[in-house]
Amino acid sequence: MPQVIVIGNGPAGVSASIYLKRANIDVLNISMNGSSLLKAKIENYYGYVDVDGKKLYENGIKQLNDLAVSTINGFVQKIEYLDNGKLRIFVSDKEYETDYLVLALGSPLKINSKYKDYLGRGVSICAHCDAPLYRGKEINVTGSEPYLSDMIKELSLYSDNICRIKEDDIQRLEGEFSLERIVYNDGTIKNINNLFLAIPVSGNRLYYELGLMVDDNGYIDVDEKYRSTIKNIYAVGDMISGIHQISSAVYSGMIAALDIVKGVRKSA
Repeated sequence: MPQVIVIGNGPAGVSASIYLKRANIDVLNISMNGSSLLKAKIENYYGYVDVDGKKLYENGIKQLNDLAVSTINGFVQKIEYLDNGKLRIFVSDKEYETDYLVLALGSPLKINSKYKDYLGRGVSICAHCDAPLYRGKEINVTGSEPYLSDMIKELSLYSDNICRIKEDDIQRLEGEFSLERIVYNDGTIKNINNLFLAIPVSGNRLYYELGLMVDDNGYIDVDEKYRSTIKNIYAVGDMISGIHQISSAVYSGMIAALDIVKGVRKSA
């Protein structure tokens, strides 16, 4: 069992993984969505006059490999708390338990405004959180692949009546206090009380599942050590508010890792 799991392999996630590994901490790095670096051109990073973001990203992955950091690529489906205080992370078809979790998934995903007003009031991005409310009833879902198939698979555990709705056909949602109906582009209306969004795995869904405190812009609240409001869960890089630069991402990953090292050694 890894002592720490880091989700994300951009500058913040790689930095945290490197510092943990160098401190002889058993760490697992999970990559899901790559990094925004892959499409970036870097001109203001120390030691580089001009560097391609993809090259910088590949150098970071090489550092992980050179240090023999355990890495996997997969889709994080959900995260659970265990009675013994540990965390269980479900990745594709496997499960991993850990003492500490570092979230380094990049900027919060911007949810389409036509859904945002009903988030938590009929619209959900977390199947296992809210699908039990509609057990045995019609469950509506929209989104794109590969996320849609994963969402439908999980929703099917609660109902055989899964209605897939094409996202491009939705004009708007309506309802006085909670979701009551969908208005389609052709003017037709469907009365519904739930709609699950199959979106890329990001901080949005994970902090929603975990109950992490966030600000009005969706950034996770952390203290000076990048500890979230939940014990042993850290958030680094662009998942938190502030200056979003490579240097600040690397710094946050380092500080979070050093704080975890201190915690691990204290409890040993």
